[in-house]
Amino acid sequence: MNIIKDNIMKPYKKIFEHDVNYCESLLEKTFNINKDVNMIYNLSGFKFFVKFFNNVLKGKTVKLPDNLERIIKKKKDLVFETFTSDQLKDKDSKKAHEINPVVIVTGIFENGPFYSPINSYIQISLNYAVLKILADIKIINKTNLQYILPVSDYELFLNEITEHKLKATIAHELSHWISDSLYNSQIKKTIDLAIKLDKHIKEVLRVEDVNMSYFEIDAQIHGIKQIKRKKNKYWDTYTLTDLFFMYPPLRATTTALYNKYSKEVLDIWLKNLITRMNRENLLGKNMKKFPSIEELTEDVSHI
Repeated sequence: MNIIKDNIMKPYKKIFEHDVNYCESLLEKTFNINKDVNMIYNLSGFKFFVKFFNNVLKGKTVKLPDNLERIIKKKKDLVFETFTSDQLKDKDSKKAHEINPVVIVTGIFENGPFYSPINSYIQISLNYAVLKILADIKIINKTNLQYILPVSDYELFLNEITEHKLKATIAHELSHWISDSLYNSQIKKTIDLAIKLDKHIKEVLRVEDVNMSYFEIDAQIHGIKQIKRKKNKYWDTYTLTDLFFMYPPLRATTTALYNKYSKEVLDIWLKNLITRMNRENLLGKNMKKFPSIEELTEDVSHI
């Protein structure tokens, strides 16, 4: 085993002592999709919103355009751009396209981002709940946001519509599609079986929650890789708690597993995520402790 990797994982060894192969590599690999992530992001229509959020971060007072505010309040979906997978350039994407071409749509959708293997469709969405808050408070600045949001929700909020988070979302969904296409339609077959057996997908996978499944952890890893690409200069200064705020879906999963199930169930997911991060060289030098459960599970009712 790589000595550096082993040293990083030592703080977790006691927690994982029942699992003697806690750092053993699996037959997994991440896809090199950086060109496609960049292309989709650059053409997505998201940059306006990232610039909008950057102005808030700079202390400016801003307001959503009236037409956009009306659309959000009426809960109407808004399509920005539509792509087809034959436009993608990376090698793994091209292979996936040959097997399973998809349509990729960006915009604002109340049901969020997802990959649908049944409909050969990828949806990339801004966080609707965040935009709804912006539409409701009308006059947007740091002071107003801090007034209505708990401390940790505020930090989470400001990471939702950022370049690093949106690129992570794009990578997450692309990785689902590529994995499903190249590895024998594993996601589609799981969904088909769940439908056939009239069971929830988590029952078919035999996990407490879908976010604990092997293909969700794989997609989470692809998202984390994008965060590291953007934040690489400071990566070794970040804790896992910092990362979970920079990539809000990780915090959402933490909260869901902890509140719905138990600390024991949460630890299973954290163990699997952290060991996979280690295999992919994604554990920074300061990521030697479990993320702060108290901070991460603070009230998230607004988001």
